[in-house]
Amino acid sequence: MTVIGQKLRRKPKIRGVLLVASGIAALSVLVACETTDLAVEDDSVSTSEVTAEGEKRISWGMYTPFYDQGDHLKSLVTEDREFDDAAKLYLEQKEYFTANRDKYRDTLNKLAEALNETENPPLQEALRRLNAIKWTAPVREWPGIQKTINSAESTLESYPGHDLLKEEEFRSPKAKRLERKLKALKREIRNDAKPQFTLYDHFGEGSFFAIYPVLLEPVAFMKRHYPDISPKLDAADTKDLKAFAGNYDESVLGEKRWEQLGNTFLAAHLREGGKTNEPDLVEILGAVSAAKTAGFEPKKVPGLKIAFIEVTSKTLLKHGQIEFPATVDLDLPVEAAKAELDDALTNPTAQSADYLIVFDVALAKAKRRVTGIKKIRSKVLVGYKTEPNPQYNIVQNEINNAQLKVQQAAMSQVSADAQYCQGIGCLGKALGQIAATMKRKEAQNELDATMVTLSNTPMTLEKPVYRKYHYQKASVKASKLMTVHYYVIDRRRNTYFKSTFDVSEKKAFEVAYQIEEDDPDRRSHLSNADTEEDVVEWEEAASSIKLSQLIDHYVANAGQSQKLPSLTALRKEMLEDKNIALAKYEANTFSARPLNDPRFDSVVVIYTGEGSLGSGFFVKPDTVLTNWHVVEDKKFVELKMYDGQETFGKTMVTDVRLDLALIKVQRRGNPVQFYTGKTLDLGATVEAIGHPKGLEFSITRGVISALRSDDSFASIRSVGGDAVLLIQTDAPINPGNSGGPLFLGDEVIGVNSQGIKKDIAEGLNFAIHYSEVLNFLRENLPGFVVRAR
Repeated sequence: MTVIGQKLRRKPKIRGVLLVASGIAALSVLVACETTDLAVEDDSVSTSEVTAEGEKRISWGMYTPFYDQGDHLKSLVTEDREFDDAAKLYLEQKEYFTANRDKYRDTLNKLAEALNETENPPLQEALRRLNAIKWTAPVREWPGIQKTINSAESTLESYPGHDLLKEEEFRSPKAKRLERKLKALKREIRNDAKPQFTLYDHFGEGSFFAIYPVLLEPVAFMKRHYPDISPKLDAADTKDLKAFAGNYDESVLGEKRWEQLGNTFLAAHLREGGKTNEPDLVEILGAVSAAKTAGFEPKKVPGLKIAFIEVTSKTLLKHGQIEFPATVDLDLPVEAAKAELDDALTNPTAQSADYLIVFDVALAKAKRRVTGIKKIRSKVLVGYKTEPNPQYNIVQNEINNAQLKVQQAAMSQVSADAQYCQGIGCLGKALGQIAATMKRKEAQNELDATMVTLSNTPMTLEKPVYRKYHYQKASVKASKLMTVHYYVIDRRRNTYFKSTFDVSEKKAFEVAYQIEEDDPDRRSHLSNADTEEDVVEWEEAASSIKLSQLIDHYVANAGQSQKLPSLTALRKEMLEDKNIALAKYEANTFSARPLNDPRFDSVVVIYTGEGSLGSGFFVKPDTVLTNWHVVEDKKFVELKMYDGQETFGKTMVTDVRLDLALIKVQRRGNPVQFYTGKTLDLGATVEAIGHPKGLEFSITRGVISALRSDDSFASIRSVGGDAVLLIQTDAPINPGNSGGPLFLGDEVIGVNSQGIKKDIAEGLNFAIHYSEVLNFLRENLPGFVVRAR
């Protein structure tokens, strides 16, 4: 750092004071000389330092009682007019000048005036430009006004350039006027934002917030004032709405208003197509597609409700015909629900919809084909063999060498100690002894280190032994095929459309098989190949279908829509479509169903829709009898017959005391033959057919243990009334048998109803006596006649 003396353009005031007392003067000069770097002949009280960066920094010398900071500041301001140096002096001695503000106020005011003279021109220019603004202004002038306001703000931010002017009393009046003018103008423009926002052309001039002269918070502003422009949006066409969406995206409008804008776009699209009154689904979906293309994700169609119902065949699931689930990407504004087939057309979602889309997976099969197998060479660890460690011998040789060095160093030390010396020669002997001692110590340290190495070096090594082998890499082409039946029901026009929609997926795998567990490269092999688990995971993963794909298929074929006869008829048609798929499956599948017992053809599975099932049997070609506790309050149930065909039924009559119920069935079946004798022999062999624990169409055998007529059965139902006549049997009855027939030979003698839990008692099961059953049927089935043998 270079120190340069600076001469002042004045005679130092200190000389007159020195005449008062030379001793004090001498002391003052001595002190000054000890505390400054100034040359004596300069009489200077300041120096400047040139830093490494080339900047000039002022350093002030030692002040005396006869020449203080205030004298120095006054000299710089009034005599030298070095205003920048004066401003720096004020900044460095701010604490002093603050404490003595009144004493030096005049000097500080003069300094502030001088400094403000250089600061005022840009302030004055900014003020002039603000005064030239006349609000309200046309939109074309907004960018210029915004630029002028920003420039004024920038001017104020850069003022002041000196610390003194930051204090209010020294601040430029022009800066204060500029601040007041800027604040008033921004307030005036901001207060006018709402009417300007309402009048603004939001469809063609870009975002209001981007060009409005003052800064507004877009999200909060839009939230408050969106209703002010809603009438314009409601009347706008799709072109203008696209422009609006380009100016104000979802981040500005918010999720709720963005959704509202999407619905407004839908309505405009339909209006432009002349379809304001009850547009059909094709037109609606065209509007939805246009809305999505424009960037909207409409959640609903204004004034219209579209419902989507997914139904699933329990039989196909049970038999594995549906090997992987289907997921539907509801990328259209619909209300979705899952339902059983019997409930699909009558549940609340379906009944309230203008359009109902029913989706039924008829087939979901995964297949794989191995197109080739390659043998990959590798190795497997089979054991270890012991071998001498060559490093051990190397270390032993190093120890021998180190021991030799120690011996040589010891001999050198003995020789040095035995050397004769005299006079100055003894100094050389001493030096030789020191060198010999150090060399011996180094040799010993080397030997010790080598001994440690030897102790850590094994004499033998375990070397792995490998055997060569081959693993296989199979090229697998996996495929998934899903067939979907779908139905589109137009409730407004009372029409429906049905079709089949196929979805296929394919994927290639390179699957590694038979990689040995002890293969050292096993991890690398697996990382470069697929595994069987990868293939299975892909095969079992849900296949996704976009609802829009299905609807596109419908739109292309909508002209084939038919008149809807009734919901019952459509439900029957859906069931027939299911059964066609089932028949196709059965035709290509080995069946374990025995055909030598016609009794099974009278029995059905009853699905309650809650993950449970029961049994039932035909008492008339279109009527099934079951337990009340199987159906309880279910209005519709799904049934499956022994041949695998599905049907549905409607509960007609129930009797809680007897635990009996009648179901009217869509499909016809083979009625059972009832027993008509007056007595039953105890010990007679009986058989129960049902579905214990979900194992469908199982037969169990036992004997008639007793006939019971007491109120215990009625009390279980907690309804009171007369006692029910029961048949006690040890034929196994489990959950799933309820409602099924108890056969004596090929005639029904009872309806299986309940069994005592095996942890309470073994072989205590009960069926409702055929006399109770026949009375129930005669009362509730007009024209019912028991067929005599």
